[in-house]
Amino acid sequence: MIEHFDKIWWEDSWLLGWERAGDNLTLYVDVHLLQNHPLFEPFDKKRVFGCYKTARLVVSGVHQVSGLPSGRHDLQWNAALDGYKDVGDIDVMNVEEEGRRVAMDVSAARAADSFRLEVTGRSIDLIFEAL
Repeated sequence: MIEHFDKIWWEDSWLLGWERAGDNLTLYVDVHLLQNHPLFEPFDKKRVFGCYKTARLVVSGVHQVSGLPSGRHDLQWNAALDGYKDVGDIDVMNVEEEGRRVAMDVSAARAADSFRLEVTGRSIDLIFEAL
């Protein structure tokens, strides 16, 4: 199970990219941390809506993947926004089966690029570190 899963506002978070290597799938995300999350930091309310942190959502020992448009989508830096360009908004995020299955609905700018991702693996970890 993802530690502090309920202290993240997933529906105001973004998918930035992904890569599959062997039996691991890494999803790069920009998540909105709620005030009770241990990594929450004060933020400039005039500049941003909340405390956002980039992280890697790593599914290890992948058994099944469906809905992912391709095996890789590289991170793309947007200098004007001083952040990574997102693939789409995370509309729904669920972790089930004792933390071994994740389901994510992603809404892209073009409806045709939206998708539902489902991944089952040995474990799922959310890792906060510089990308």
